[in-house]
Amino acid sequence: MRAKKYEHLRRRLDAAVQSVCPQWLRQMQDDLVQAGIMAVMRIDERREEDLALPASYLRKVAYSAVVDEIRRLRARKEVSFDAVTESRAPTLPGMSDPDRQLAGKQIVQAVRYCLAGLLEPRRHAVTLHLLGYTKPQIALRMGWNRKRASNLVFRGLENLRDCLRGLEVTP
Repeated sequence: MRAKKYEHLRRRLDAAVQSVCPQWLRQMQDDLVQAGIMAVMRIDERREEDLALPASYLRKVAYSAVVDEIRRLRARKEVSFDAVTESRAPTLPGMSDPDRQLAGKQIVQAVRYCLAGLLEPRRHAVTLHLLGYTKPQIALRMGWNRKRASNLVFRGLENLRDCLRGLEVTP
């Protein structure tokens, strides 16, 4: 019975999170829904009667989960790779502005596509490397030793270059 109740709650919270979640945070939507469910469950456990869950209440829970996540990201100074690449598309020398913008967007799309195909540890290591982190910083941030961070960056960049060559895009 409780499982059915929480499945229904999950569907409703998913819709609420979707309505308040900014585009750049969409990849974390499942985590935000889970955080909302946990918040509702903590309140529900303390009450003896069933908790009334109108849509407005679930929207507030979703909003709080999104705001908490944004605060957490800002406190850790984390940004998504998508947000960085959208705000700073590369420009190529010797091209007019529209040409530069188009070429930059095509490169960004190709890099995103190739990054998505990497194994998760390599993808994380390469993304941090592309954001300007050094290998020791990557190791510290991910909880790896320096050798592992270095290997993951090296092999991930190698895989990224191979993928881009296959797409006929040069980094």
